[in-house]
Amino acid sequence: MPRFKSFNNDELHMKMLLARSKARYASTLDFEAHWLVGGGIGSSVWETISPNGTPLTVSFMDPLPDGTLLSDQENRMLLETIQKWAFYLRKGQITEYTMATPRWAYNLLFIKNIASWLVLHEKVYRPRIHGFRLFDTNAFKALVSELSECGLSGALQYKERIICHFHSLLEHPIPLDCLLDSPHDLDKQFVNDMVEWLRQHDKYITNRKSGVTSKWTLSRVYLGSILGMKLSATSSDDNFRSFIRQFEPGLYHPHLLLPSSSISEYPSQNIIELTKAREKPVSQGNFTDQLEHLANFFSGHSAIPSDIPAVTIDKKSVVAQFRHMLRRPSHTPLIPLSIGLQVINAACEWILVYGKSIVEAAIYYSKESVDISSTHDIYASGTAKQQSFLITRDQWLTTPLDGTPPVSIHSILDITHYDVKVNMSGSERIHNMRSVVKAFVGACAIIIGMMKPLRLSELAYLQRACLGNENDGDGSFLQHEQGKSGPKGEHNIVDRPIPSISARAIQLLQLMGHRLTEVFDDTSTHSEHLFYFPSRSFTVPSGEVLEDAVNNCINTFCDYIKTPVDELGRRWYPRVHEMRKFFMLTMHRHEGNAIKPLLGYGAAHKDKSHVDSYVAPDESYDTYVRYESECIEDRLLSLEAGALDPTQRQGLLALYQHTLTHFGVSSISSIIPKDYLDLIMEIRESGDFEVTTFTIKLTGYAENVTAIDFAIRFGAMTDERFNK
Repeated sequence: MPRFKSFNNDELHMKMLLARSKARYASTLDFEAHWLVGGGIGSSVWETISPNGTPLTVSFMDPLPDGTLLSDQENRMLLETIQKWAFYLRKGQITEYTMATPRWAYNLLFIKNIASWLVLHEKVYRPRIHGFRLFDTNAFKALVSELSECGLSGALQYKERIICHFHSLLEHPIPLDCLLDSPHDLDKQFVNDMVEWLRQHDKYITNRKSGVTSKWTLSRVYLGSILGMKLSATSSDDNFRSFIRQFEPGLYHPHLLLPSSSISEYPSQNIIELTKAREKPVSQGNFTDQLEHLANFFSGHSAIPSDIPAVTIDKKSVVAQFRHMLRRPSHTPLIPLSIGLQVINAACEWILVYGKSIVEAAIYYSKESVDISSTHDIYASGTAKQQSFLITRDQWLTTPLDGTPPVSIHSILDITHYDVKVNMSGSERIHNMRSVVKAFVGACAIIIGMMKPLRLSELAYLQRACLGNENDGDGSFLQHEQGKSGPKGEHNIVDRPIPSISARAIQLLQLMGHRLTEVFDDTSTHSEHLFYFPSRSFTVPSGEVLEDAVNNCINTFCDYIKTPVDELGRRWYPRVHEMRKFFMLTMHRHEGNAIKPLLGYGAAHKDKSHVDSYVAPDESYDTYVRYESECIEDRLLSLEAGALDPTQRQGLLALYQHTLTHFGVSSISSIIPKDYLDLIMEIRESGDFEVTTFTIKLTGYAENVTAIDFAIRFGAMTDERFNK
């Protein structure tokens, strides 16, 4: 916790009061804009509207650490400075660009938290009197030092203040200093006593997501009342969440930082381990964002110089100064080879063998749902729908590919219920007709997203009329908005050839979506999307957070086909950006003239240019090189950490030594990732660097899981497995 010296600021105080009194004469007309439709300077609430017409309400009734609200009269100096700055920021008068509304709102939230930091150090910065006027260069340095070491929650002393509050509630015999010395390893009796107190006083909430009930989540509203602030910024703070988990026994796991709720059978492979959550709590990316927010705030000096000090931030040098404290940016995980192939093979089977009947069943039971709900109350309708399912479930048959007789999909997939029940858990939750529909949608998402690399937003919001065909029957093409393209977010529309299995998946989704919009009489915007499938109890889908809905379908599919679970209990649920990387590093790595005819046949393309377009990633060869270079960087970091045997990695060791010498550093982790990638590109062009791939068996799995690994040649030095 920082220590500060007091100082005499009476003269500065008088000058600031004079400046403030002059500013009072400024006309309120200076703060009018078409996007600010309600409220103004001094208001507790602003009603704003985005360029696309979306309304956004901004509340300034934020609690502060001293128990007051930002909108209270005594905090007027803070409030008015924040609001004036926010106004100029939104208008684009203090930055070189016009900021998107969500980004503007996030900047505003961060600066509100800085107001809390000033209040927390009230004796030094006197924010009620001076507002942000004493938030000068020295204050900035003190703040960023805390942000680099322990993040925003650390700078605002969340853990220490919660411990102090809990200790005062219990009047516990254990000394407070003992608890503060080890916040992530608190005394077990203290924790147990506190959990019992929280339970008795109803401080736990019940989370309910997609029918899954999760208890024992400590109320963030309650924690916010202790701290005098909103805790919306802590949802992604793994370090703080790992601290709070001590008081959430229902979410306990000996090794993993579990989410508060999940609809999947297992935690995801991307769930962080507790030990890692407690190491270097601040990521370089998050720290850089915070510096950007602060730079945007200090840019307000040009508009309101009497209220915001003149502070210049050299973001690059600040990041360099604190890089050793920060967590290095992580790369997109590479799906293990055997898991990626398992997912592709199973998805093809679901589309070709089960797809037609699943689509027909989804349409049938959705119509049944509408009819039954119109004649039954909510309680009786559930029973009627289950009875209808039991009578009709044998009529949905497979489409065999090997000439064998068709069989009921319910007997193969073990479909026992119409929809999931609240009291079901684990693998029970997927053995129902609606989960089978979701799993089928997930299989389609995997095939479409894997075979034609897409971003999640591009995939989730595909239009139903996205499939095109060449006039001469030469294969199918997918039309979609290309993310990160076009001026000011007006994305380019691109057409790309896709293999026949992807086209079949799209056709089935088109059929289901078209018929369901008729059944539900839905004319919403969502009714035109490709990924349109029934909601709970086969009712009309809302289309809200469609990316999450598609991810949930992928998870359900992976639970059905039982992708491997590691020794910590995590299952691989591939994400779309991981599929992109898998596709580019397997297909593109091994693509060559010899297999192009085969790829062309599988993709149903005759034109060689179509095959090249299918095989090559959208962003060209450079994206593949970037992905591969990221994998090599991960090996360099593992070598540095002692996780790889240098005697077997002589090529990697030579690259490691060259990289350190080139940048004049002693650790790979101190190198800016972009600078590293630029060096790798330069080395590639020199001809002194080559990469080959080989397969390895992964440890940490009971099953035989294989993955792609990389062997390199750098100059005359080669890895043991290079070209083998």
